Amino acid sequence: SFSSKYLPDFYYYDQQERILILELFPEAKTLREHYISSCRFSRILAAKVGECLGELHQITYDTILAQVKDKEDPVISDILSDENQLPPAVLSLHKPQSKIFLDISNANIQLIKILQSQKELCKFLDELYAGWRSPKSYCRCLIHSDIKSDNYLVVKQFNSPDSSNHSSSNTYKRTGYLKLIDWELARFGDPAWDAGSVFSDYLGLWLFSLPIMSRESSPDSFLRLARYPIHRMQPAIRSYWNSYVRKMRFDVNGSNEFL
Repeated sequence: SFSSKYLPDFYYYDQQERILILELFPEAKTLREHYISSCRFSRILAAKVGECLGELHQITYDTILAQVKDKEDPVISDILSDENQLPPAVLSLHKPQSKIFLDISNANIQLIKILQSQKELCKFLDELYAGWRSPKSYCRCLIHSDIKSDNYLVVKQFNSPDSSNHSSSNTYKRTGYLKLIDWELARFGDPAWDAGSVFSDYLGLWLFSLPIMSRESSPDSFLRLARYPIHRMQPAIRSYWNSYVRKMRFDVNGSNEFL
């Protein structure tokens, strides 16, 4: 099942003290740490991200209702609540409610002004907001809502060599599998939110690796000096996407529409 494959084991929850005890992976790194320490973007791990999300997005609203025995359980009722099915707040950032100005920074006010000046982008955000609960959102399934490389653990394991292969050495091959953590934002919604977050994470790694340079420098010079150039990530991005498409059983038209 998805939980045994991609979640840390659950051991205990102390409701009074609100302490949650989960499986510990002492040698695990986050996927981001793995990328940064190795300076490599593994196509194998990227494919596993696609498989993980493809399996998660098979869990539909009806599936949960059919399997849950206690619908009054606070965790289940929170996931199923109407409030938790509202569109993400960022989709209406260009139309902020007055209450956000109570503790917003000047930088974020500037960001909202920049966003509001981009009329075409505002139009797309309005369409995404309106379409969040539409039937076209691919049957609305369970989504993680906070997909990023910081929330994937790369857990190392040792595989013994194939004894039937006489050319195998006596050493063990080290491979990695993934665990997905930090589920506090889990909800029902459009799976494209999770799928697109993977693209966003790769782009963020690229953009934040650009050096800070003087205002006189041209943008082209920033791109040439990126520590993690986008072209080195593209094979992994393709591997992720192809794996996700296979798990979601999209045909060519379905894949293109979803993308």
